Amino acid sequence: MTPYLLGYLTLFLLEAATVFLNDWFDFDSDRRNRNAGPFTGGSRVLVDGRLDRAAMRKGIGLAIPGAAGALIALLAMGYTVPPLKFSHRGLGELNVALTHSAGAIMAGYVA
Repeated sequence: MTPYLLGYLTLFLLEAATVFLNDWFDFDSDRRNRNAGPFTGGSRVLVDGRLDRAAMRKGIGLAIPGAAGALIALLAMGYTVPPLKFSHRGLGELNVALTHSAGAIMAGYVA
């Protein structure tokens, strides 16, 4: 269950970061869009003032490192844990190279 939950957390945080970044970078065009709807014009939380830019920046700053951390944890656990089982597929050393080098450094930075 843990690998599943880490995978879900990774996807959730990546999606959140995508939405937050879209609202951040499309603010001017969303503000000019007079025909915004459920499929165009962004979430409108910045345009309508329901969130300020500082809160959005904080959300972006939490979502991106959170997704990276969850992905690194998932990769680290996937060395022998199903369904990934990297070591059984000849990818164990690549997994260790990523998670014990860049992954460890990023985890230290985030902590």
